[in-house]
Amino acid sequence: MNIAVFYVPWLISDNQKKWLDTNLDSFKNYEYLGFNNYILEDGYLKRKYIENLDEELIQIEKGYLNFRKRFEVEGRVIIVPDEEQIKDDLFEEIIVGNENHVDRYQDFSDKYHLGYNFSENDSYIAPLTMASLGHFCYNTAESISNILMYIPEVVTKRQYDYFVNNKEMILKYVDRKATAVKKRDGNLIIEALDDFDLIEKEVNKRYEEYKKKGEEKGHVR
Repeated sequence: MNIAVFYVPWLISDNQKKWLDTNLDSFKNYEYLGFNNYILEDGYLKRKYIENLDEELIQIEKGYLNFRKRFEVEGRVIIVPDEEQIKDDLFEEIIVGNENHVDRYQDFSDKYHLGYNFSENDSYIAPLTMASLGHFCYNTAESISNILMYIPEVVTKRQYDYFVNNKEMILKYVDRKATAVKKRDGNLIIEALDDFDLIEKEVNKRYEEYKKKGEEKGHVR
């Protein structure tokens, strides 16, 4: 019998959550799955055993939220890649302590072997670079309730779906801004958008352009 038993801590770090998300499909190959979850209650660790994957996913999400709360997450970098370049659906990393957003963009470059070497002064250049490559980027700063979006020239279906499905998350931030990029004659043209309605309109327009180009090729990419 093909068996796997996991021991899950009550705090699940960013790297652990990414590993779990990446390997989730492989869990389904086992005939039997068991999860020993260790939960902190009233200062004591208690064990909760779960045999249902859907139920376990809820516990994993709780552990990740506990980690973020405990270590006072400063912000996040979320990158929705162009699916024609990168297969993975989503890149998301938190920022804690003395880290900054550019560190997460360096992680993205390293993970997908893009060859960039950003410095600490490239906090604006890094997301613009990724958007210019076709990746839709989000930076958040929790303490000031700020979200900055970097919109690529073409918004793909995956990127559009993420934007639409996470509209509620975006709107929870008080300050919502975006930078939309386009390439013209080798130069990067940048447009600042300070109103969510304008941001939404621009995303819709760029997604329509994406669909139109696909239809011109005889199919939607």
